[in-house]
Amino acid sequence: MTTIATALLAAQKALPAIHKDSKAEVPTKAGGKFSYTYLSLQGLLEKVLPVLNANGLALAQMPAFNEQGRQILRTTLYHESGEFIQGDSPLIVSGNETPQAWGGAVTYARRYALTALLGIAADEDDDAAAASRPKVAAKRKEAVAKSANDQEFLNLLGEIDVLADALAIARKTSKLIVIDALTSELPDWRTDAVTATRAKAKLTLWAEKTKAAA
Repeated sequence: MTTIATALLAAQKALPAIHKDSKAEVPTKAGGKFSYTYLSLQGLLEKVLPVLNANGLALAQMPAFNEQGRQILRTTLYHESGEFIQGDSPLIVSGNETPQAWGGAVTYARRYALTALLGIAADEDDDAAAASRPKVAAKRKEAVAKSANDQEFLNLLGEIDVLADALAIARKTSKLIVIDALTSELPDWRTDAVTATRAKAKLTLWAEKTKAAA
């Protein structure tokens, strides 16, 4: 996979700073609301596809089923040489599996699978964030290498998933919204153990506030 690795490295070097371009407001059970910014799938694709294509890379993302029969999103990065990199992400649909809920789950999974594959994360739209992007990307790659095979880290991610489920139920909202809000504040929680610990604490705090407001 030498050829595709070289092409991916060139593409990563050429990628522009990517900023969060959308804002969502979510009502709470107590009658208030909280907001968060996020990077839309359209905004992400507009930035990365031209760079990938210029380096002989093509992207394919499609829903599928794994060997256990669970719904997944399969993301494949092809190189014109025939080499490819492929990864699967779970498709999690909260609440009723309506077409709208399923479509939201696919969009969410596509966005995060692609950013994980490329080793990127969206910054706030300001000059300081853009200037710090290379340093952030380097730290993220180090965190991935350090944490990917760490069972304790994987257990922590499992705890975060359970907390996100419980918070979504308590707020009568979608788990995707909870995860989006968490990722907006702590972009590296999926790849860095220290940030994941902070994410767990933040979810616990949100749950306590939700309970107190009920």
